[in-house]
Order: sequence, then C-alpha cells, then structure tokens
Amino acid sequence: MNIPVVLTSLSQISARPDQLSSDLDGETILLHMTSGLYYGLNDVGAKIWSLIQTPQTLASLRETLLSEYEVTSDVCDRELNALLTDLSAAELIEIKS
Repeated sequence: MNIPVVLTSLSQISARPDQLSSDLDGETILLHMTSGLYYGLNDVGAKIWSLIQTPQTLASLRETLLSEYEVTSDVCDRELNALLTDLSAAELIEIKS
C-alpha cells in the first residue's frame, strides 16, 4: 500500500540510487532496477530529473521551473506535485519532509 506523499516547500527531493537513466533527444528514460519497469519523461520532466540528481527542495525546483519556463505558478505547482507524486509512487525518488 502506497502512503500518500505530503509535499511542503521544504521537502527534500532526490533521485533514488536503484535506477538507471539516459537522455534521449531531450527526453529521459528511466529504468527502475528492482521492478524492471521503464518510465519516460518529457523535456520538462527531464529537467526536473537532472536537478534532483542532487537533493533539492520543492521550493528550489519550483523557482527554477518558473524562471526557465513560461508557466503560471498554479500550473507549475499542480504539475510539479503530480510528477513528484508519480515518481514517488514508482519508487524512483525519495521525498523527505
């Protein structure tokens, strides 16, 4: 049973070590080594994945995305939270509140 992810601006997000990733024409392909499942990230997801190779706070991820992409803060928050929740459920990232 997956426990719902609770994200705050101070949550620390990082990629888990038990996966492999590769860039492919601006997108990123992830392989979860334990499950053997593949995942694909678009260019924005790939940017986030690149950033979380070292631990980042949710606030710093949000700030970076808002400065680099033309997106409203509401859309950024909603889509960033959705992606991080999905990556956490797939056990590809760690979130420390």
